[in-house]
Amino acid sequence: MLQVQNIEKYYGSKNNVTKALDRVSFDVEAGEFLAIMGAAERPPCSTVSPPLIPSALGKFFWTV
Repeated sequence: MLQVQNIEKYYGSKNNVTKALDRVSFDVEAGEFLAIMGAAERPPCSTVSPPLIPSALGKFFWTV
C-alpha cells in the first residue's frame, strides 16, 4: 500500500506562487493503479517522489 499525507509542492516566489500540490492526501491499495496528470510545461513537470523532490513537504508511507 502507498499512503500519502498532506503533500505540498509550491513553485515561484512570495509574490507569484503556483500551488502544484496543496495538502493532498490519498491511499493506493494493493492491486490498484493511480495516475496523476496535469499540464505539462517546459521544463518537464516534477515526479512526486520523496527521493526526486526532497523539497516536497508531507509524508509518504510504503508497505508490502
